[in-house]
Amino acid sequence: MAVHDESARAQTWVAAGLISAEQARAIVTFEAERTSTVRAAALPRWVEPVAYVGAALVAVALLLFGVEVWDSITAWARVALATVITLCLLVAGLLLQRSAEPAAQRAASFTWLLGLAGVASVVGLLSTDVLAASEETVAVATTAATLLMAATLYVAMRRVLQQIGLAVAAAALLIAILTTTASEDPRLVAVVLTGLGAVWLVLARAGWLLPAQVAWAIGSLLVLSIGFGSVEGGTALWSGIGVAVAVGLVGLATALDSRWVLAVGLLGLL
Repeated sequence: MAVHDESARAQTWVAAGLISAEQARAIVTFEAERTSTVRAAALPRWVEPVAYVGAALVAVALLLFGVEVWDSITAWARVALATVITLCLLVAGLLLQRSAEPAAQRAASFTWLLGLAGVASVVGLLSTDVLAASEETVAVATTAATLLMAATLYVAMRRVLQQIGLAVAAAALLIAILTTTASEDPRLVAVVLTGLGAVWLVLARAGWLLPAQVAWAIGSLLVLSIGFGSVEGGTALWSGIGVAVAVGLVGLATALDSRWVLAVGLLGLL
């Protein structure tokens, strides 16, 4: 809030007899000092894009280095290299997350999303190159570990990217489990993902998933997965279910006053 706005409000409180003139001056002085301190501590706007460009260059350099040495190192060395990079990302995100600066919070969210991908790579490499597990086992182990880490990061920081990572990890684990049980019917996958979407919407309604609008959008997209069953099923029943779900989402969007849910519902009607 601007200082002159705070001063006008304080004067209004004085006129209403809520506070004394001396208290009003103290409030205005405090707000002026607090505002100047916040502005002084804020990072320049150019720092954030420069930091992202620098991080991208470092990532490219690491990728090129990995391509050069990947085939010449042992399986354990590959796992160790991926682990070190992943730990660096997770620790960097933790340090950034402690800052109250909005730019640092956004950087922490992005860094932790990369760290989540790193966890998947570490478990995948360990299962494939070291343990020589089957493809089904690798898929379940990788997605389960990723979901566990995604849930941990989401609890620590309830931001958009963390919720997206949690949803993707949960969907990937369900698909991996279905693949392991030799259930490759796309209609079954569609039903399971739709169920996940319904759970997501319920949790969003209960206020357990934040940001709420992101949770509504993710849940709606997952529920709309039932439409994929109509593509493979090729029956009027599946097509009708897909249209009914889309219409239901449009109605839900009206009740929630959510443009995101409305967009997903209209997409399902196309």
